[in-house]
Amino acid sequence: MQFLTYSTLIVLLPSFVAAQSPYRLSWKTDGPILGTAGLLGITMFAADKHLPGFTVEEVNALSPANVNPFDRPATKNYAPGASDISTALQYTLFASPFALLLDGEVRDDITTFGAMYLEIIALATMTTQIAKNSVHRPRPLVYNPGAPMSERTDPDARRSMFSGHATFAFASAVFLSTVYSDYFPGSSWSPYVWVGSLSAATTVAILRVTSGEHFPTDVLVGAVVGSGIGYLIPLVHRAGNGGIETSLSLSMDGAAVRCTYSF
Repeated sequence: MQFLTYSTLIVLLPSFVAAQSPYRLSWKTDGPILGTAGLLGITMFAADKHLPGFTVEEVNALSPANVNPFDRPATKNYAPGASDISTALQYTLFASPFALLLDGEVRDDITTFGAMYLEIIALATMTTQIAKNSVHRPRPLVYNPGAPMSERTDPDARRSMFSGHATFAFASAVFLSTVYSDYFPGSSWSPYVWVGSLSAATTVAILRVTSGEHFPTDVLVGAVVGSGIGYLIPLVHRAGNGGIETSLSLSMDGAAVRCTYSF
């Protein structure tokens, strides 16, 4: 799926955009983003391991007392229904930016709009998977004797840090709110879009903790990462901004690549 997303981004890169678009595609901006996505993709596949699940003995040896005090209350949570609701709400948020295509001017700008959102999807997917495949943090439900042992010993129970649901929810919410404000400057609805979308994303994060799938720190990291991706991608594409400048410098110690954003 990541290869398909990356290939689609390359297809969408032509710089033709609608006359009223607040955004621009260019190799100066999108080249470094695609390069970063490619490196993250390689890292993601390199870090991917077919983890074995916990053994029953390992599960029984885990103690909530070893979890930091801020996260420890989550070890008492287990609610499959909350997990299902969080997934449904996440998918709703994921689809929500496409509602803007009901407007003719945004629809005329679908190439740029689609390229930006695909970049967000690619970056959100790769960053969360790299973390999950590297950190191997047990989910809170692993500590909960009320959860079925089959879930506590499932390999996915090792992938708590950080929350993909929270990352995608906040990336989608911030992207929706940012592009709405840029496509419709001065709209009286902008504050409602921001409050509504961020409230929905926050609900997803809360449900992930309530369900026992994630610790509070998992969803907080996901919220920060997702919000950053959802805001920065439109920012660097905004017409009139300088884009991303890259430079290569060589020294006796090796090569260093510097990426900066110019206004």
